[in-house]
Amino acid sequence: MTIAPAKRYLCLHLAVGALVILLGSWLFGSLIDAVLDNAGVVAVDRAAATWIHSRTSPPGLITSELVSLAGSPPAMILLGVAGAIVLWREHDRILTTAWVVAFAGGGVVDWAVKTAVHRNRPPFASAYLHATTFSFPSGHSMGSLIGYGMTVFAIESVTRPSPRVAWSLRLGAAVLVAAVGGSRLYLGVHYPSDVLGGYAAGAVWMSVCASGSILAKRRSSAG
Repeated sequence: MTIAPAKRYLCLHLAVGALVILLGSWLFGSLIDAVLDNAGVVAVDRAAATWIHSRTSPPGLITSELVSLAGSPPAMILLGVAGAIVLWREHDRILTTAWVVAFAGGGVVDWAVKTAVHRNRPPFASAYLHATTFSFPSGHSMGSLIGYGMTVFAIESVTRPSPRVAWSLRLGAAVLVAAVGGSRLYLGVHYPSDVLGGYAAGAVWMSVCASGSILAKRRSSAG
């Protein structure tokens, strides 16, 4: 029995989404348990933060500040609003809804987890942060993964680019997201587990929203 290309596309995306959700949830839960239990990962975090801080340089700090802006709340708000306007004008209501839920919900999840875990920032964070905020997970890491991940997903959904272009977009987004997380570590405002936790939570939430939009479109076309 031959499976139609559209159905293969649907099954592949949903399978990948389910796998990301399962693995991301497991990693995120494990990190929360380790942080709350003050397990070995906390000692590794502190040692890593101290090691990174001892090797920073003024040019590196300036570069990291600039890179960090790509995952900042203002940048994500700007991207979220601009993307919603573009998708609305494309008359893609389902994707527009998924986009808005991804950005708004990601902010809520970040705030809720930060408040619940209540982890203090590394001791070096005061040089760059002037407000009292908690450390786990990294909001920049989570926000950038959701923001740029959804951007690639939206572009692929609307324009249907060639495989080469699609993989180029994915690679570019991955490099940018990794750079944002690395910049937070270099600036000393997060521990490694904060960044990993942000990536895990962001991957889960983005996959939920993307998979939800694919299913909704499938049901809409079938109905």
